[in-house]
Amino acid sequence: MRADSCSWGRGPGALILRLRSALQGGAGSPSLSSDWGDGGLFAPNTGAASAEPDPDEAEIEEAIAQVRAFSEELYDLCLLSWMSSEGLEGLLLDAAREAGRSGPAILFDYSKERIRLLWRGCARVEREIHRLAGLARFDLRRDGIYSAPLEPDHSILPALAPHFLGRFGGLSFALVDCRRRLCILSLPEGLRFLEGDDALRLLPDAESSDAERLWRRYFAATENPQRRNPGLQRRFMPERYWKYLVELRI
Repeated sequence: MRADSCSWGRGPGALILRLRSALQGGAGSPSLSSDWGDGGLFAPNTGAASAEPDPDEAEIEEAIAQVRAFSEELYDLCLLSWMSSEGLEGLLLDAAREAGRSGPAILFDYSKERIRLLWRGCARVEREIHRLAGLARFDLRRDGIYSAPLEPDHSILPALAPHFLGRFGGLSFALVDCRRRLCILSLPEGLRFLEGDDALRLLPDAESSDAERLWRRYFAATENPQRRNPGLQRRFMPERYWKYLVELRI
């Protein structure tokens, strides 16, 4: 599953269309707040009339192909900007307009402050994806679903799902973003995207499982206290993620 297949809110499809328009010299949009509201790109669709119709899948796929043909790096920046909580869309569209005029090489001109800010913001999203691919902790629920609660800084579930699809095979699992009340549920018949209370119902069971108790015993038995390095540990495992790490939970 690519991140652009996620169905929350308007999804990245609308941003990709704006990106294509910016590349072609269109008006673009330096600020997306008027289109997405205060909730940003992941705001649930309220059903209210929109200033522009929702794009169809064929139009989005065509735009994706055109953007990727121009620059794979710009497409990656688009998806990372979409997942970011830092409001990078304006920087992205500015970069696309410049690239449309001057060519894709301008995307690597780090002498331009807004280009640097875009890459730095996207790097923070990418770094968190890499971290949580290793720090997500799954617990087997009574219904047979492996559930991992997360509180990422950015809305990165769509990027984490392919990583765990390749590791769980046909097993059912759920990635639950507790901060945003979102969930990606993988079942044998396919992926489901849940929001609100429906998402939080996929959290692990309240009581500790035998697997969790066994993991704690394993961690306690194999840890070497003399090799503890709290500074290095915090560097690779920032404290904001410790809440759901079984081995560090008190």
